Amino acid sequence: MEKFVVKKTERFFAQKKMLVLPAVELLYVWNLFKILGKKRELIQNMYKIIEKALAKLDTHKSKMLHIHFLFCNIRTLECS
Repeated sequence: MEKFVVKKTERFFAQKKMLVLPAVELLYVWNLFKILGKKRELIQNMYKIIEKALAKLDTHKSKMLHIHFLFCNIRTLECS
């Protein structure tokens, strides 16, 4: 967990103080998607949040660092 936080902090400062879906990433790290998966409406709302982030990433990709990492990260969260 500490390594995760250190890497996210480094990315935060490298990306001009911005992270994409930090709360959803924590849910994934803590393996809470299994719990959320028991209620369809929770998963649908989470999916909508992820889709919005993906659309935002597509529109601002020229301004962002580590764009490939962010894209893969969002796709991983989407498939979970």
